[in-house]
Amino acid sequence: KMQVSDFITEVGDMLQEDFTYAPLWTKAELIKYLKVVLREFSFRTMLYDKDSIRLVNATTGEADMPSDFITAYYARFHNAMVDIVQLPELEYASPTWMLNTTGTSPQAATVFGSGDNAVMRFVPVPSVVSGAFASNIIYPLTLADAGGVVWTVSTFNGALETTVGGASGLSIVLAGPTTYWDLGVSVAGVLTTTASASTAGQTVYALDTGTNAVVYSLRVSDTGVLNTQSLSYGITVGLFVDDTLQNFFAGDNSTNADYGVLVDLYATGVSTTPTSVGRASRPTGDLIYSRTSDHSAHVVYKARIPDISTINDELYVCSAMIPFLKYGVLALALSKEGDGQDLKRAAVFRSAFMGGCDSLKRFFGRR
Repeated sequence: KMQVSDFITEVGDMLQEDFTYAPLWTKAELIKYLKVVLREFSFRTMLYDKDSIRLVNATTGEADMPSDFITAYYARFHNAMVDIVQLPELEYASPTWMLNTTGTSPQAATVFGSGDNAVMRFVPVPSVVSGAFASNIIYPLTLADAGGVVWTVSTFNGALETTVGGASGLSIVLAGPTTYWDLGVSVAGVLTTTASASTAGQTVYALDTGTNAVVYSLRVSDTGVLNTQSLSYGITVGLFVDDTLQNFFAGDNSTNADYGVLVDLYATGVSTTPTSVGRASRPTGDLIYSRTSDHSAHVVYKARIPDISTINDELYVCSAMIPFLKYGVLALALSKEGDGQDLKRAAVFRSAFMGGCDSLKRFFGRR
């Protein structure tokens, strides 16, 4: 990577511009040119790969693509691969796709629009989708037993537990895949489920008292068996430094709550223990898993190189590719109308930029 200020200084030296007295090119102009060149470089080389978990609309089967999206080349739904096809080919995957007919699982997907406005549509529309944190959330959860004693429900390392005390008891209905269950508690504090006549369930979250602010959702099977699902897979709540947890939260149940902000993540390996491993979309930085991929889309795509805004930003580009970016900026600068215009030199730098992009694309086998 390279700091934008250093890049602009080097381009200024090549233009013999000192930016002091009546400059022909200001630093602000060169930054504007660099932003344009970065986008064109991304499209011409297709070198930048990313992936992202996307929520799918339960009615249309559509998922918004990330803001840096160029084109998708691999997609999954609920951890199963989905074919990416052209729009006319959707008719073969699902003849009634335009009617938003729902199915058990999508068979194909296509992309509408481009860039910031791109949308991926899955067909047929999946029967079950993963939602964002829902409305009508019950937290904390309190239940009253037959004797009127109120119990508070929480989790400890993912296991449900009840403790005496709390506000008035609530009436809770949990939704299974196809059934509904009334949640209750016995006088001994044991949670119970009873088949319910209701057709609407509530969303119930429980803070875990043993794993530092991990949040669990209460789930129930079609046979009334309770279980929990972590909603914090991939959310970094702290870092272990020399086997000591430095926690990012001050409002949880830990006694060593520190303050902190995670600004980058380095992928160092793979583990089956998600509570102690960060998930990244590339070797450095860019967290992607804020939720699990259950009943949601996982899209691998060609992306734009991270944009820059000010002279204090960083260029996250391999140092070997910096010269090609300079050629692109120099071509735009020398094409500007005014005393510094030199169209012949601008054409030479433009050819060098485009030739470099094509060479990089062929070298890395991108298409």
